[in-house]
Amino acid sequence: TDESRPILTSVLVRTRDQQLTLVAADGFRLAMRTIPLAETVAHAVDCLIPARTLAELARIIGDIEGDVAMVYTPGGSHVLFHTENTEVVSRLIEGRFPDFERIIPQQYVTRTVLDSTELAKAVKLASFFASASQNVVKLKIEPAGEMGPGRIVLSANSAELGDNTSELDGSVIGEGGVIALNVKFLADAIAAVGSNQIAFEMQSAQSPAVFKPVGHDDYIHIVMPMSMR
Repeated sequence: TDESRPILTSVLVRTRDQQLTLVAADGFRLAMRTIPLAETVAHAVDCLIPARTLAELARIIGDIEGDVAMVYTPGGSHVLFHTENTEVVSRLIEGRFPDFERIIPQQYVTRTVLDSTELAKAVKLASFFASASQNVVKLKIEPAGEMGPGRIVLSANSAELGDNTSELDGSVIGEGGVIALNVKFLADAIAAVGSNQIAFEMQSAQSPAVFKPVGHDDYIHIVMPMSMR
């Protein structure tokens, strides 16, 4: 979170019909999760809850079974989370959250499906080399062809350690492409998606990279690209 920009220390909590949407951003990446609600809400509500509050709430209710009720105070300045044995009250942050729907790409030029564990290993290895070069890792997507299946090539370099390259087979739909990402943000994205297979979607080297769990449509993680030298 960015303490100098209070809005980016919050999570947008949006309730619509029978769905809860949580959105967090820090200027370089964005994450969105949708959760079905037990009941249809009477009124559509958007509010900004401190990220620290939700992290503490998750810690408190992590092992609790049953529903969690979320209630807004009449003045709209606080929110109450209630379970059978626990209550958490938090103030709301004032302001306007960034237009996240404008940031999320609605289509892709290239979609690559990879094994999450293998990708995480390759990214971890690349991080040792990228740490000396502004944490930049390049991802080159190559569609399937006569020479073999589709694949992704990760590369990072260090003046002291040299170059590192890892090649992973994957299912590639669309064109090939190259993009540079912050290796730490990439590792966080893989961990956050948390599925056995991960889908990586991109439009161009200048457009956001999109990561999603394969087989589920309840989570999306976006990482802004870095410049390639």
